[in-house]
Amino acid sequence: PLSVLKAKEIVFHPPLPAWKQRAIDNLNMGHFNKLVMVFERRFWPAHVESFGSVATPENFPSPDYVASATLPHIRQPTLIAFTSPPGSTEQSTIAPEALAAIALRTLSRIFPHERPLPQPKQVIATTWDVDPYARGTYSSLGKAAHGDEYVVMSKREDGVGSRMIWAGEHTEGKWPATVHGAVLSGMRAAREVADMLLGALNEDVK
Repeated sequence: PLSVLKAKEIVFHPPLPAWKQRAIDNLNMGHFNKLVMVFERRFWPAHVESFGSVATPENFPSPDYVASATLPHIRQPTLIAFTSPPGSTEQSTIAPEALAAIALRTLSRIFPHERPLPQPKQVIATTWDVDPYARGTYSSLGKAAHGDEYVVMSKREDGVGSRMIWAGEHTEGKWPATVHGAVLSGMRAAREVADMLLGALNEDVK
């Protein structure tokens, strides 16, 4: 991940070229966390897919944005709460059950007619910012960025560095900072590995 590269705990021999290191330095890594709550029954309107809230000091760290999980494979009523800084950093120090209690207080203000709110039967909380293999969530352009950093991050170096393949959402020029961008970058990297080992396929061959 980008944040691991920015921490400079991985030492490259020979060092990365200046243009690659400049792209790493010019990108930032955001801090963001999620709280997934599964309920026995749905208490929010069926037509409502998402709703937001404003954090208050007495309800910190409350989620900024809550979405209803509507994917076909999710068969149980599920809410996904998103928390941005500074609440996301605080979230990593709080037990999932305690986070759910804070989120429920926020939800009770949004849906005052539902008293008491049902308790979630399952709670999952992310702690990406303290995960040593993640150290954050999604990348963004820094103040010194020129706008081409994502494309630069995907490029291989000459010489020995040509055997180093780069992947991750921070290497996807069209869809950075997204899950599908990370997936697409992995597909691109897989093609590069295949071309390296097997030789580039002739596009005229079908």
